[in-house]
Amino acid sequence: VQDWLHENLNHKAALPDLAEIASMSERNFTRIFKRETGITVNDYIRILRREKASELLKNPDLSRTQIANLCGLQSKRHLSRIVNN
Repeated sequence: VQDWLHENLNHKAALPDLAEIASMSERNFTRIFKRETGITVNDYIRILRREKASELLKNPDLSRTQIANLCGLQSKRHLSRIVNN
């Protein structure tokens, strides 16, 4: 699931879909994910998006809207919130 999230960060990651990728029930998946990583799935995705956005912001050829899309965010405003937190 972590690999899938890294490769598909620009896609919406619904909990049922992630649990299916892991071949687990949603409840078991969320429990095991937190036990193994120390954080929730949502926190993990937020961290991935922040890291990717920070890296992409170094590229002057990309607009903030393009960066938001590449990180799976809805808008450049959402991008600003993620990067500044």
